[in-house]
Amino acid sequence: MQDPIVPTPSGFKVIRQNGSLVMIRRWWKIHYLLLTFFTIAWDSFIIFIYRQAFKGGNPDWGMALGAIFHLMVAVFLTYYTLAGFINKTIIVIGQASLSITHDPLWWPGSRSYSSQNFHKVFVKTEENRRWDSEREEYEFYTSHSLRMRDKEGKERILIEGFDDLQDAIFLEDMIRKELKLSE
Repeated sequence: MQDPIVPTPSGFKVIRQNGSLVMIRRWWKIHYLLLTFFTIAWDSFIIFIYRQAFKGGNPDWGMALGAIFHLMVAVFLTYYTLAGFINKTIIVIGQASLSITHDPLWWPGSRSYSSQNFHKVFVKTEENRRWDSEREEYEFYTSHSLRMRDKEGKERILIEGFDDLQDAIFLEDMIRKELKLSE
């Protein structure tokens, strides 16, 4: 294995296993710790609402149904936070395929491609915006995705949502070298 141009970022592990190159990227970042406190508060509020709705012998179905959206948010927040603590993205490049999985909790975006079908691997940077209601203006942020172009010219997303450009460039470099693709 050649040394990558970009040093291995923190949170990554690169190993050779049974003739395949395996790259593992932990999801954990500090914002998951902060999100934990918010999730605990949100879930506690939902538990309080539902305990109030179902206390005594006469359930308040209006209160229970009125809070169903908040319950769905609580379930998503809890799952997202847990995934952030324990999940990792695993990229395996073998002789016949490149596979991307997210483990141990299911997350969308797992996929597999024939390694013979790769023409080019590249990083795409996009400027996005979201409304900041406190300042009443748009806030701009940058996100990066790792993409491939197949031999038919079709562009496909491999992994998206990188905050750190160096993480995406590292993976791009490793995949390009392993599949012997030109820049």
